[in-house]
Amino acid sequence: MMENIEFIRTVAKDIIEIKIEYDDSINTMRKKFFRIMRKYGIKQGIKDGEGVLRNNFEWTMCWNLFINVVIEFKIDWSDLIENTPKDLRHY
Repeated sequence: MMENIEFIRTVAKDIIEIKIEYDDSINTMRKKFFRIMRKYGIKQGIKDGEGVLRNNFEWTMCWNLFINVVIEFKIDWSDLIENTPKDLRHY
């Protein structure tokens, strides 16, 4: 059980520490996330007979953490609003 917790901590740490640059595109950020998923062998789904069950627990947990990192910690919303170019601030 402890090794599962350590694994989750390690993956979470890598996701939280993703370096996102100001000019990164959404696709660039996704590629950084996918790199971590490959590193730890985490897949989006599992085979189920002839089909695939998508968005399993591990994937969903990691994806949600990634989205929170991008939204909450990496994008400074006040900076986006407050640093509007002078020519666009008012009429």
